[in-house]
Amino acid sequence: MSENPSEKVNWQRRPNAEDQNTKFRIQRAPSKGAILARVLSHDFNGARTHYWGGRTRPCDPVLCEPCDDNQKSRWHGWIFAQDLKTLEVFICEFPPAVGNDLDRKYGELRTLRGVHFKLFRVGGKANSRVVIQFGSQDQDREALPRVPALEPILCAIWGVRVAPVKKSPRMTDHDVERRDDDDGGETFLREHD
Repeated sequence: MSENPSEKVNWQRRPNAEDQNTKFRIQRAPSKGAILARVLSHDFNGARTHYWGGRTRPCDPVLCEPCDDNQKSRWHGWIFAQDLKTLEVFICEFPPAVGNDLDRKYGELRTLRGVHFKLFRVGGKANSRVVIQFGSQDQDREALPRVPALEPILCAIWGVRVAPVKKSPRMTDHDVERRDDDDGGETFLREHD
């Protein structure tokens, strides 16, 4: 008697969290208008970076070509967020002043997950100051979309090899493709087999 092949299939009604989203756009505060979103990350993370060779890349404390060329590094921070209108999940990049505000909010709530925010530039110019205003916090934070670890994604984008991080998506530097968007953002795609 032959076995039924469908009995060996691991059927799942829903996809895993890592199968949900295969691309994340890095979004910065626009010159005009604002980002209206909710935070999906528990906390934010940051790193010193350089804008070098037409793109942002991390400052390497040992061998850093931009530092060797006397280019000053700057701190940038990142969180996963969800657009309140389109529900798109994206990586939100912000400067140090916003990082300080997020740190105070984290100290108050002990998590940033579910916090609604508005990120915009004062004066509506490309290099004007970036400000964040906080709104309410979602009460059912468990119902929000799960997001992967941020650091391995940024390292893959930058081409930096790192040791695997707990709960990170299986991603290598050849799985990521970088594309510049017309609106100043960047889209990174993860290819699946």
